[in-house]
Amino acid sequence: ERQQVLLSDRFDDNHNNWHTSKDPEAPAGIEDGVYVLGSKAFEFRFTSVGPRIDQDADFQITATARRLRGARENHFGLIWGLADKSNFFYLSINGDGNVAVGVLENGRVSLFNDATVVDANVRTSTGVNRLKIAKVGTRLRLFVNDALVHEMEFRPFFGRGVGLAAFNGPIVAGFD
Repeated sequence: ERQQVLLSDRFDDNHNNWHTSKDPEAPAGIEDGVYVLGSKAFEFRFTSVGPRIDQDADFQITATARRLRGARENHFGLIWGLADKSNFFYLSINGDGNVAVGVLENGRVSLFNDATVVDANVRTSTGVNRLKIAKVGTRLRLFVNDALVHEMEFRPFFGRGVGLAAFNGPIVAGFD
């Protein structure tokens, strides 16, 4: 069965209105076909769009991500089900090989996995990683480089937002 593509971006231009910033420590914008997103210490930066995903149907969200610069331990990745900066789900990785799957609900973080474990499937340092979220039936499966890193019961979205995030910096990541 052929899947409908609700959003695709090659980052040739900013037709999806991703967040932009000229701050050299926390840049955001499109550079040479890559969306660059950074955050400073004690900050969280994200950018999102609102495709109409049918939560009752199977779906996938994918992005390629890599650390461009900044501390290896700082996370970056995908967010989904975003209502606002205090309510969303996330799949993030860092340059040390850690994976975090969690939810921010009313501003409180709950992790679904042990984020201290180094996952051999994560390409460390500035390696390129493919992040994927796949809803199949009532399950949500999360992958890094096509290897399953976490599986859980699907939870309804807080809102329509799907996007990219740079967690507590200093970190600058590239997505394509």
